[in-house]
Order: sequence, then structure tokens, then C-alpha cells
Amino acid sequence: MSLAESTTTPVPTATAPTPDAPSGGARPGGEIPYGLFLDCVHCGLCTSACPTYVTNGDENDSPRGRIYLMRGVVDGRLELNDRVRHHLDLCLDCRACETACPSGVQYGQLIEPFRVALRETERDAGHILDWFHRWILFGLFPNPQRLRRALLPAYIAQRLGIWKLLQWGRATALLPQRLRALTEMLPPLRPSRCAPLPEILPAKGRRRARVALFLGCVGDAIFRHTHWATARV
Repeated sequence: MSLAESTTTPVPTATAPTPDAPSGGARPGGEIPYGLFLDCVHCGLCTSACPTYVTNGDENDSPRGRIYLMRGVVDGRLELNDRVRHHLDLCLDCRACETACPSGVQYGQLIEPFRVALRETERDAGHILDWFHRWILFGLFPNPQRLRRALLPAYIAQRLGIWKLLQWGRATALLPQRLRALTEMLPPLRPSRCAPLPEILPAKGRRRARVALFLGCVGDAIFRHTHWATARV
């Protein structure tokens, strides 16, 4: 059995709040309106839209499973341990589940403040980020200019064929595991010839709508040409 339920049995339907359910911020997520948890009827129609559930097949990695986990922590029925954090951290926050949900569950209004509460809990407990989170996830990725400079050696190595040689010789196996995983996912890099997208691109012809394009941090550094192609489409 997994934390929320087995991977084959649907998570039980949410019931009314128990008397022990906190009304304040005593536990992570305690300040989230409790009714948002109850909107989920655990029908499972969101699971096919969730990339982590489709990949892992674990109920805890589905939207309804994560809602069940968060509600269990808020109710005090479930300990906020590393396993629970792991399943919540795997969420990509793509919110594709919201478009598939017939009940109109506002999943983003649950997972986002809950994650903020988790970080605040870790900070209050004196939790120190490891080197990967401190220097890579939070120090490098949010800064596109810094990330582009860091990717320059990889771009040169790809252009000269050194990158394939390093992979063939398994030199990347000497890297720490998480850095090695990043190098394996690194796509072919292109020279940064595209200018940054302007704040507003005027419509070609009659304007029918206004669309926002989220550039991201890693995306703008690696896939700027894709952003321009998306804007043209």
C-alpha cells in the first residue's frame, strides 16, 4: 500500500472536515481554505492528464493523490515526512489536471501555497539547502544570463564533437548523480542569435485575443528559438 492508497484503488472520497482539522497555520497548508480540498471528489479523470502519474503509475503522484496527502497533513492524520514531500515535490505544477477536472478543482490554489508553507517550515526548522539546490536550482536556473554563460562550454563542446566523446568515454559518470542527470537531458544547444522577445508582439491583421507566453528561465536560455516560433504561430 502506498501513502494515499494503492496504485489501483481510487482514493476515498473526501468527507467533511473533522473537529481536529486546524483552522489556522499550525500545520503546513493550514491557511488554505479547507473547502478547496473538499471540491475534489476523487473521480480520477485527472490522472490521464497528469504527466507524473502517467510516467510513474503511483496514486501518490496523481493530482487526487496529492490532494489526499495535503489534506491528511492539514488534518493531522498524516506525518509530513520525506516520502510525502517527495510526492509533492514531483508535481510539475503544469495544472493540466484543472482542465480535465469536471468538478472545477482549483489544484493550483492548493499545491502552490502548500509548497510555500513547506519551504517556510524547512526554513523555520533551520533546514540548510544542499549544494545542488543552493547553487544550481536556486542560484543558476532563475538567472537566464548566468545560465547562458554556464552553458557556453557545453555549447562549444557540442560544436567540436567533444561532448559525444565525453559521453562515449563515460567521463560524465564522474559527475555527481544529479549533475550527470542534467547533462544527459541537455538538448543540442544553438547559438543565442535570437533577440529577446519584446514585452508585446503586435498582432498580424485584426487582433482577436491577447495571449501570454510564459518564457521561464531555463526555457529562455535554451529554447529561445522555440519561443519565437511559438509567438509566430
